[in-house]
Amino acid sequence: MPTWRPSRRQYVIAAIILVVGLVSSIGYLYWKGEQDKALRATEQVQQERARQASAKSNECRKQKLAAKADQIGKITYDELYDYTVCDYTDQ
Repeated sequence: MPTWRPSRRQYVIAAIILVVGLVSSIGYLYWKGEQDKALRATEQVQQERARQASAKSNECRKQKLAAKADQIGKITYDELYDYTVCDYTDQ
């Protein structure tokens, strides 16, 4: 029974396919890692902005409370805080 032996050309083609596959896989993993880093950086910026807006809103509410302390219990919450005057989350 004859045995099949690949030629030198077939070995070269197989090696080229293997190298191209490895380089493609490594390139994809690098690209995906960079994309994930950019996404995390964007999320951190958004979280920081939300935290600052929340702190600014809380400070505004404290100032409104101090200015209208004598009206507490006589008016509604919305009237006390002038609806969305202290809402800085959309900015």
